[in-house]
Amino acid sequence: MHDATMQEGYVPERLPALGAQEAYWHLNRFAPGALSSTISIGVTLAGPLDRDALAWALDEVARCQPALRTTFEETVGGPVQAIHSELHLPLRHVRCTGTAAERRVQATQAEREDRAAPFDLATGPLMRATLIECARDEHVLVLVAQHAAVDAPGLDLVVEQLLACYEARLAGRSSPLHNLTDAYRAEVLAQSESLDDDTLRRCTEYWRRCATAARPLIEIPDAAFDGQSRHHEAGCLALRSDLDAFARLHETTPFAVAAATLRTLLASYTGASSFFIMTPSTRRGTAASQRLAGMFTGLLLLLARTDPDATFAELLGREHATLREALAHDKLQLELLPALAPEFDDSWWSDLRRHIYEVMSVGLWYRDVRRTAPAPSGLRVDLTMQGSAESPFFYMLAYRKDDGLHLALDHSTVFFDERRAARLCDDFVTLLNAAMERPHVPVRELAPQLAGAPPWRDLARDAGEGRPATADR
Repeated sequence: MHDATMQEGYVPERLPALGAQEAYWHLNRFAPGALSSTISIGVTLAGPLDRDALAWALDEVARCQPALRTTFEETVGGPVQAIHSELHLPLRHVRCTGTAAERRVQATQAEREDRAAPFDLATGPLMRATLIECARDEHVLVLVAQHAAVDAPGLDLVVEQLLACYEARLAGRSSPLHNLTDAYRAEVLAQSESLDDDTLRRCTEYWRRCATAARPLIEIPDAAFDGQSRHHEAGCLALRSDLDAFARLHETTPFAVAAATLRTLLASYTGASSFFIMTPSTRRGTAASQRLAGMFTGLLLLLARTDPDATFAELLGREHATLREALAHDKLQLELLPALAPEFDDSWWSDLRRHIYEVMSVGLWYRDVRRTAPAPSGLRVDLTMQGSAESPFFYMLAYRKDDGLHLALDHSTVFFDERRAARLCDDFVTLLNAAMERPHVPVRELAPQLAGAPPWRDLARDAGEGRPATADR
């Protein structure tokens, strides 16, 4: 932190903590360093790189974006945001050596260590940057943020602004960014306004009804809560049809298509017919909020029934309707969860974490990260997305890049090894291709190789007994 913020008598500006921020603040107290509290992105930079210009650009983005200068203070009424006038974001440099294979191992290890390192919400900074030098003209910039400060769209924005500032520095131009503290303050105050009684009642009743109807997709043994998580990158999907065009034809979204595919696949694996799929839900409805790096995202819970005799088009219609209904009750998300479990005592946050994992153990992110701005001169830029990796089961991340749709899996090592993670991704692609080619036939006929006895019937038993995860088929 710059000396200016540490001078005697200095008082940062304080703003209310939004609901999701308060949730992550509580989670950090009970599980410091939990990967579910972080979000990260890897930016591959191929070509000559000026490290000093990149470090300057990083601090310039922090000057512009108050969320990157935020820490959290505990008060009698709960946490509040403290917005500092200055906050230095150091650029850590890691140089890989040895053979190409050895450098890849070192780079992967550096990324994992960076993601796993905890944040101190009281002192900050709540985003860190590591530049991994894989070769002379090949670098990977890893940005890791505490979720209480920055959400996924905010991190995407940080990357775009960072590259714009880097380009300006190389060209000898002034910064293209302006300080957005006033806009951030206005957005936070607008989103922290209290709900009226009718909206509160309506949303509470809807989510309590969903929580009552949902059943765990799979039993989560104690071992899964102490296990590790890993990131499996499946790469670009070989889709035989255009996902965007298919979604438009069925008057829905690419996310709904992905969610219906994942739900159908998991139902075939487990025999479950009604379970939650978690997904982030953005609260960036204003033009001003879309220019801000901050935590304006909550948790959306999608509950829909599956039926092997229904067509994929019918299940897609249900998923679309579920998504619309959930969004209509989106005013309360993470901050509503205490109302769904009123039996929890003063330690309800730690109990609720387990409750979330048991009933809502599957997550799906869909992100469009196609670049709209040109890369800085002399550089080729590629993005590798990683979400919140801590899960006793798995989160699937589907992200759209210029070369197509990519798939990744953040998964529990208690339930999954690399073969099982790869098989899940392969089956997802198989089912998605079949569904887009024949959306009006029963789903049990779409991919015959997925039919038969649920291959995950022994997952919970094996995990509970400490057996290693192995591929089912």
